Amino acid sequence: CFLKLFGKDLETLLGENDIHPEDVIATGAKLPPMLIVHGVGDTVVPVEGTDKFVELVKRYKSISTMDMNLEDSLMYVRIPGGHEFDLNLGVNDCEWVVKGADFLERHWIT
Repeated sequence: CFLKLFGKDLETLLGENDIHPEDVIATGAKLPPMLIVHGVGDTVVPVEGTDKFVELVKRYKSISTMDMNLEDSLMYVRIPGGHEFDLNLGVNDCEWVVKGADFLERHWIT
């Protein structure tokens, strides 16, 4: 699993600095609260990689608010579908959408 490094060094490092998020988490880096949604039938990015990432985030308490409440810091939802899952859902159509909207409002909107 790779993530591109972005930020102040983007222009000088563009395309040259891939990082393993697992290594960064293990060094004590803190992440913002996250909502992660992954299709269990994804053949491009296997869901097991996301399972491992979430497990590591929990093990190292890598989310900035995780010491206060794990359940409120990270929401991980495995849903039917593949890569670029196409769900036509409204905010009240299923429980994870309702909880996800509440999570995003709590952490990112207010």
